[in-house]
Amino acid sequence: MSQLGVIMALIFSLLIAIFALANNQPIIVNYLYGKTEISAVIVILGAAILGAFVIFLLNMFKQIKTGFRLRSLQSELSEVRSQVNELQNERDALLIQLGQLQESPATAETAKAVPDPPPAAEPYVTGYYMDQKGSETKENVEDIASEPKGEEDFAGQEPGMTDQKDEREI
Repeated sequence: MSQLGVIMALIFSLLIAIFALANNQPIIVNYLYGKTEISAVIVILGAAILGAFVIFLLNMFKQIKTGFRLRSLQSELSEVRSQVNELQNERDALLIQLGQLQESPATAETAKAVPDPPPAAEPYVTGYYMDQKGSETKENVEDIASEPKGEEDFAGQEPGMTDQKDEREI
């Protein structure tokens, strides 16, 4: 309990004691099985003590629940730490293997070698295209591709557009 809580509890207890002493006349307390005459001081102090006991029990249950949660979290933390250690060991082993692979002469020679380019795709033999008048014409695409094109040939086209159509059966 914090110091502020202790101070507040003492002040509250002092107020209850003063209230109980101010009301010291006898009163009749009716139980379910009988009646008795008792001083009001005893009733007030008894009720305050009973209330403090109930609060103590509720706080004790909360602490027990928190203790169980703490133990489960500590065991989970130890499992996670062991997993982290295993992963760090595995990472260190992989870094050592990587260093060995980078240092080996056979790997260095193959790393310097340039891979062969992929095989060139065969050009289209025939295809459709739009001529200047807007009509479709089927011609040899190799002939069209071999003709040099200047910037004036692409002046009216939007970026990404071509004159060629897909090779589909019409």
